[in-house]
Amino acid sequence: MRIISLKIENFGNLSDYSLTFDRDLTVICEDNGFGKTTLAEFIKTMFYGFPRAGRTLEKNSRKKNDPWQGGTFGGNLVFEHEGTRYRIERTFGSVPRHDTFALYDLDKNKKSNRFSEDIGLELFELDADSFERSTYLPQMQTISSFSTSSIQAKLSDLVEDTNDIINYDKALQALKNKRSSYIPFRGSSGSVAEADRRLTKLHHQLEQAENMFPELDALQQEIDQLEDRKEKLQSSLETTRQEITLSAEAASRKALKSQHQALQNRVRKIAGEQSVIQDAYPNGMPSELDVDQLLAVYDKVAQVGPEPIKSEAEQREETFVSDNASRFAGGIPSEEDFDYYQQRLNRRISCVSSLEHADLSTNEKKKLQELEAFFSDGIPKEGIIDEWEEKENELKTLNSQLKDLQLPSDEATKLRHLEIFFAPGLPDEAALSEKQRELARAEELRLENLTIAIDEESLMQQHPPKQEKRVLLVMLIVLGLCALGAGIVFFVQQSFLFGGGFLALGIVLLLAAVYNRLRQMISGGSPSAAHSVISREEREAIQQNEREAAALEKSVLYYVAPYISDDRSLSSKLSEIETKYSQYQLLKRREEQLTDQRQSMQERVAILSAQLQEVLAPYRPNKDLPFRDLLARIRTGRSQLLELTRKLQDYVETAKRTRIEIDSIDDEMNAFFRAFETSVQQKDYGSQLLQLQKEASFYVRAEENIEERRSQKERRRQIISECRERIKVFSETFSLALALEDKETALRIRDDVKEAKMLAKNAQEAKRDLEQFSVKHKEELATPISDIDVRDLGELKEIEKRSVSELTRVAEALTHRHQRLRVIQEQTDKIPALQDDLTEWTERRKDDIKRADLLDWAIHFLQQAKDSLSKSYLGTIKQSFTKYMKRLLGEEEESIFVNQELDVQMERGGVARELAYFSVGQTDIVMLCMRFALVDALFGDKKPFVILDDPFINLDDDNTEKALSLIKDFSEEYQIIYMTCNSSRELVVS
Repeated sequence: MRIISLKIENFGNLSDYSLTFDRDLTVICEDNGFGKTTLAEFIKTMFYGFPRAGRTLEKNSRKKNDPWQGGTFGGNLVFEHEGTRYRIERTFGSVPRHDTFALYDLDKNKKSNRFSEDIGLELFELDADSFERSTYLPQMQTISSFSTSSIQAKLSDLVEDTNDIINYDKALQALKNKRSSYIPFRGSSGSVAEADRRLTKLHHQLEQAENMFPELDALQQEIDQLEDRKEKLQSSLETTRQEITLSAEAASRKALKSQHQALQNRVRKIAGEQSVIQDAYPNGMPSELDVDQLLAVYDKVAQVGPEPIKSEAEQREETFVSDNASRFAGGIPSEEDFDYYQQRLNRRISCVSSLEHADLSTNEKKKLQELEAFFSDGIPKEGIIDEWEEKENELKTLNSQLKDLQLPSDEATKLRHLEIFFAPGLPDEAALSEKQRELARAEELRLENLTIAIDEESLMQQHPPKQEKRVLLVMLIVLGLCALGAGIVFFVQQSFLFGGGFLALGIVLLLAAVYNRLRQMISGGSPSAAHSVISREEREAIQQNEREAAALEKSVLYYVAPYISDDRSLSSKLSEIETKYSQYQLLKRREEQLTDQRQSMQERVAILSAQLQEVLAPYRPNKDLPFRDLLARIRTGRSQLLELTRKLQDYVETAKRTRIEIDSIDDEMNAFFRAFETSVQQKDYGSQLLQLQKEASFYVRAEENIEERRSQKERRRQIISECRERIKVFSETFSLALALEDKETALRIRDDVKEAKMLAKNAQEAKRDLEQFSVKHKEELATPISDIDVRDLGELKEIEKRSVSELTRVAEALTHRHQRLRVIQEQTDKIPALQDDLTEWTERRKDDIKRADLLDWAIHFLQQAKDSLSKSYLGTIKQSFTKYMKRLLGEEEESIFVNQELDVQMERGGVARELAYFSVGQTDIVMLCMRFALVDALFGDKKPFVILDDPFINLDDDNTEKALSLIKDFSEEYQIIYMTCNSSRELVVS
């Protein structure tokens, strides 16, 4: 799998950016701020999309890579997988639901559903987080652990069911959470600790409740004593209150006399005060309305204030209006006029700015020069490129077919085995047929001997063999004939292996029967020749047949011995030779046919390659660049060259129109300024327009302010004259001497009026109170005061106060005692419930401790299972990791430790130390080696691409050189995309 090219529409600070990747190593050396990290992020996002956004900008890739210049957010990426080219197209919105995804098969020029939107997960069998921890190495990224659920699943060959690993993590966390709910690993929470707290509290409450019984008895005695004291105090208080009633009656009559005398004195005092005020106003006192109107006049004079003095600002306004009267005699420009000319000025600034930028960017100029140099021999037409692509597609098809124009591996292996089998020489078909006939003749001779033996069997009536030997002989004959028949059937069906086997079995069985019968005959004829029924001629014929059959079998044996030397029968060996000879001839003919077709296709491939080499030579500086990649570069470059040429022409025409518009605006601005006696340079248009606007606005405000001050001065003069007249009328009416500035006298008159009104009201009330009091207490005032012998009222009230206070204290004490009594009774009533709760929480605590123990065992066994699974792949990773570490840092295997979580430790001073103890540069080297070891273990023969975003910024010169050498070697197996901003870390691509 490799990346061919990409096109970024807009992504972060990159816009309209294209890049074609080399097959093995692509080096991108650009300055800081170019967008190398953004480019690497784009490649990852093409395969995985954006992750879920975090709260910070660092964790929000979508917001972080939002196009700076706006436009379409996204692009496309072309890659090759299993010999097929695909193009991923993605666009992104502000939220995930606005994202789009499309996949195209470029070889078939149509949409493909080979992969879904989760193409990264389906291609690499890794999620995005695991991708960043393996084949994608961002700049200066610290990774706490290389192990993820996805990586563990792939390393353990569990990719088809990654949920096994994920479910393990969830199960382990669930067990730990459940265990923590009983007894936490740290802290003092959990149900067992809660039970301990409850038990402690219950024991304390129970002890408190049982200790309250002595207090309960003491409280009851105190309540009885307080009740007796309360009854005595209530009786004494009633007697004291009766004495207070008698004393109050005597004091009441003395008080009435005093009140009557006080009312009389009040009436006389008010009459004296009224006489003093009336003497000050011989012509009568003014009313409240008259006084209010007089004060209103004084308030109006105060509002008008003194005559204002002209300020410096007012003098400047009058001077400015006088100086600019002739300048603005023809009219003052309005705000609409200024807005219009400001818009025209803004338009001029926009035109000047667009004129300055009406040219290609530096990158575009550089790209245009490169494309013009690339197409220095002419730009091919679209149809010509189509013809070249058709030839390249035909060439690709032929090359693909050439791979198929060879025997399958099993047939090729079989042909090689047959060639080894027939190394002594290929057999001749005629010779094979002759040997088959010789073997058949030998079998016929054996059958003749068998026939003679069978005929002799029928004649042996006087000396029959034993019954069991006859049964054995018949069974051998029957089985042998059946095997011969089965062998013939298999040979007819061209199943030579089974046919030869059954034929050999039948012949062996028949030969055993003949041998057995001959032994019987020989043993049966020994006692007397009279008993033998077989003649000498027959015996000689049998012996002759035996000798001839043996000679024929010997000839066949010599023939098959160079090919087969095992203990099988001759017929089986001969059948196998015939079968393999047929197979050899069939495979050989197929091989020759495929060779002829391959030669024909190779000739066509050579013609097409020569034609493409000839027409593409001007565009192919790198002879190793594949035709497909070169054609893609030509087509892309042609489109870019035409687009840049068109864009440059548009810039020229736009600049011409813009200059005409700028001249028109200059004429308008100059005419406007001349109308107001202002001469302006082009560069001062903005400041002079703003200055003229300020002067015009100030001129209008100054005229308005001058007119307003003149009106205010006239209004003040009229108000002062009216107020002086009204004060004069008031003074003459009430014979008083008042002036315009004498407001204090007016305020004194207002106070006298109010005081006279209040005295009149008070005199009326005092007379009414005196009359009502005299009528109401007429009898008491007429009756003399008697001398009643009673105690002092104050003394009695003091006694009553002390009695009430003590009675209150007794009542409060009773209330407190009763309240405390209820509290104690409530606590003692809870004792049975507390005892039940104590038993319940004790049992619950025991149960939770048992459950926690069981969960500890489950966690232990589950972790053991995961450790066993990790050991299955840890050895492979450690072997690769050690190899790279030894090359870069010279570390030996014994000093490197890698655990199941792929965390690394190195031995220093006899102690295994974590990476935090080492320098940043050494840590970066360890990270790089672990990345390469992970890639080796994760992908095997499926070689992915690897992205390295300037990972060596912390390395010294020696380690940098070693790391770059390692990357070069690594690029022979993997496609490497290496990015850097420093030429000292740049890889030179040969």
